[in-house]
Amino acid sequence: MPTAEAPYRQIANELTAKIRSGELKPGDKLPSTRELAEAYGVHMNTASRALSLLHDRELITGQPGRGTYVAERPRGEKRLARFALDADDWRLATATNLMA
Repeated sequence: MPTAEAPYRQIANELTAKIRSGELKPGDKLPSTRELAEAYGVHMNTASRALSLLHDRELITGQPGRGTYVAERPRGEKRLARFALDADDWRLATATNLMA
């Protein structure tokens, strides 16, 4: 029997989708932990855990005393882009070797 997704993951996934879609842009300030908790009807610890997950995913950065912001460019995207380029180079090299 499938279980429901944990509330902190639901929040993190929703914010991740907004970041990936461009609705939240690099440098945009995120709501505070308290504001997120109120908006989603969860305890502040749950909202804090969601933000921690986004930080672990390198999608957000915290600035002490200022707030939490969308990272300039999610590092995961850089890694994926580099992997895609490496894969393209490999395919090109393989195709070139097959034609030789």
